[in-house]
This record gives sequence, C-alpha cells and structure tokens, in this order.
Amino acid sequence: NDPANLDTLRRNAVGTSMVSISKSLIGELSIPIPPLEQQKKIVEAWRLSKKEYQLRLKIAELRERFVQGALARSINK
Repeated sequence: NDPANLDTLRRNAVGTSMVSISKSLIGELSIPIPPLEQQKKIVEAWRLSKKEYQLRLKIAELRERFVQGALARSINK
C-alpha cells in the first residue's frame, strides 16, 4: 500500500484487461518490514483470530446438538 510502490506498479504495468508486471520490477520495490514487536502482535492477533474461528465452529456444533436434543425430547413427550 506504499504510495511510491503503487505508483511504480501503475506506471510499469502492461496489458489492458489483464495487466502484468515484470519479476525484475517486483525485485526493485521497497517493501517495509514492521519492527519485530509489531510482527509479534500481528502473529498473536492471527492466532487469536484462528482460535475465535474454532470456538465459533464449536459453539455452532453444540447449539445444533442442543436444538436437536430439545426437539427430540419434545416429540417423545
């Protein structure tokens, strides 16, 4: 998202409906790397996001079991 890199890519892209750039151009781009502490925070946020997703799946599974059990109990009364 670096403005200078985006400008370079736009100026050097070729093609109309499917633009492309050369491999050598990519090698010339300056891509900033966040400080190590920020990288660690990014990784932790990703891990938490993955854990949240797994928990949401488990909640959905348990909710479905609960509903099915409640329906079965109400039918069998």
